[in-house]
Amino acid sequence: MYVWCIHHLILEAPHGAFFVNALESFADGMSRLITELQTLLGGLVEDLGYRLWALQLLGEGGSKTLRLFIDQPDFSGDIGLEDCEQVSREVAALLDVNDPIPGHYTLEVSSPGVDRPLFDPEHYRLCLAQDVNIRTFSKQEGRHRHHGRLLAADADGISLQRDDDVQVTLPYAEIRSAKLAPDYARLLAGQAE
Repeated sequence: MYVWCIHHLILEAPHGAFFVNALESFADGMSRLITELQTLLGGLVEDLGYRLWALQLLGEGGSKTLRLFIDQPDFSGDIGLEDCEQVSREVAALLDVNDPIPGHYTLEVSSPGVDRPLFDPEHYRLCLAQDVNIRTFSKQEGRHRHHGRLLAADADGISLQRDDDVQVTLPYAEIRSAKLAPDYARLLAGQAE
């Protein structure tokens, strides 16, 4: 599930409670829509022989983007242009029939790539013992950016052994963005062989 975060909201007007309630209502509506889209599209993507790694609904009003990251069932990352085109055609047809997204939007289907983004606890568990880059909302152990080896992931957050030998525990609510940090030199050397 994806959470829309609004930080540092200061309300001094007497009608501020209405504004906060409207924001909470918007966030709840987005959360429900994303859950509905994951349910609707996850089954279709699986039926096509792929796995839905992640789904994002970005933007608002008339400039929304629905982005799907697809992968092989074994998480091998071996996704080509033809795979994305097939999934895109089928997803577009299903969305045309069900019409769950109000207004106009752009559909994007891609591989998560070797530096795949991590969004939920399952992603972190699948990537244990790998190097990650993480940005946090507030400073954790003196910094916003963390690079290191992913040691553990549970329902509340992750543990990371940073490159400077500091071990940090980061709650999911503090993670602004996270993605794998592959060793590109090793990957390129493997392709040259």
